[in-house]
Amino acid sequence: MDDHRHLVPLVDALLAAGNALEPHPATEEPFRPSQGGYYCQLTKPIDFRILRGVPLDDKVHLVEQADYIWCDHCWAEIRGGGHQQAETG
Repeated sequence: MDDHRHLVPLVDALLAAGNALEPHPATEEPFRPSQGGYYCQLTKPIDFRILRGVPLDDKVHLVEQADYIWCDHCWAEIRGGGHQQAETG
């Protein structure tokens, strides 16, 4: 884990509440590298109510309408199962 370690408690809370990690053939770690930074892919939509009691850094953003969480410090994302990647063209 790199500097996205502060996001692990959010993932842990979501997993404890019944969400799951999308399987990945190369790793069992929750965060995986990509060209844009680290990401964690969940199988179900994020239940943002679970995170209301978790202390968040002011650089961590809950983006409920797009079903993801991102940090503008480390550029890591937690993507819910309903998250749609933006189309590039």
